[in-house]
Amino acid sequence: MNAFTGTTALLRLGVRLDRVRLPIWIGAVSLLVCSTASAFTRLYPTLESRREFASTLAGTPVLLALTGPPFNLDTIGGLTAWRVGGLSGVLMGTLGLLTVNRHTRAEEEAGRLELIGSTAIGRMAPTAAALLLAFAACATIGTLIAAGLVALGMPAGGSVA
Repeated sequence: MNAFTGTTALLRLGVRLDRVRLPIWIGAVSLLVCSTASAFTRLYPTLESRREFASTLAGTPVLLALTGPPFNLDTIGGLTAWRVGGLSGVLMGTLGLLTVNRHTRAEEEAGRLELIGSTAIGRMAPTAAALLLAFAACATIGTLIAAGLVALGMPAGGSVA
């Protein structure tokens, strides 16, 4: 038996336990980014309107403090990345943190990890399964965001980045 024996079974258990929670997170973060891009497409359809917005933004210190310095506001993708890039990164990090914590530390405090550990489970399997689940959720969010941005007419390379 190696240290990762039983990781697949624990990963399936994690997916089953989070069958409601993870789709809500994935849908919310993906929808946030794609709806922001869609709104910017409707609000600023021309290059001139986006440049006007950028010049207005440069004179608003409060908005700069809340959203950070603007970059590449000539494109819809740049507007979207500036507005929700940091927020979506924080939300995905929070999703990963809560998922790994729920499937490792919470299981240990509830006493279920000792019960699982009494079976043929490797020492690193619970941590590996939790990390794989969090990675899969974040990768799904990234895939959905990229597909949504491409569907909105943005370049595929920038959407994937």
